[in-house]
Amino acid sequence: MPRAYSWDGITCSYDNGTVSPRIVALNLSSSGLAGVIVPDISRLERLQVLDLSNNNLSGPVPAFLAQLQFLRILDLSNNQLTGPIPSELVARTRDGLSLQYHTFVFSSLPPDSSIRVTDIDFGSSNLPCLLVHSG
Repeated sequence: MPRAYSWDGITCSYDNGTVSPRIVALNLSSSGLAGVIVPDISRLERLQVLDLSNNNLSGPVPAFLAQLQFLRILDLSNNQLTGPIPSELVARTRDGLSLQYHTFVFSSLPPDSSIRVTDIDFGSSNLPCLLVHSG
């Protein structure tokens, strides 16, 4: 996308004009999105920030999001997502991924995880207590 035609919620990198611009941040927070997170999003190979918060997304948290090797911030909070957080994403938190998933359910952690409290922002999840296994 040429610099002159920027869109709200999309941030691109421009590498000295030698490479086509790449989307590095996608902020679709509060955009009225519904349905599942589609695999096509994994084609944004240079994505560093993905904010899908405050929508009506449903279904499982997809494991393919862990394949976005440059992803540093993933905000899935305040959606209708179900099921466990994929162990591949939990593993990425140990490499610096900031994962925000406020509708978190304690049973969602994989049993073999060695996640620390600082790895996930529980936000306003209203958890009565939190027990974290430190491996």
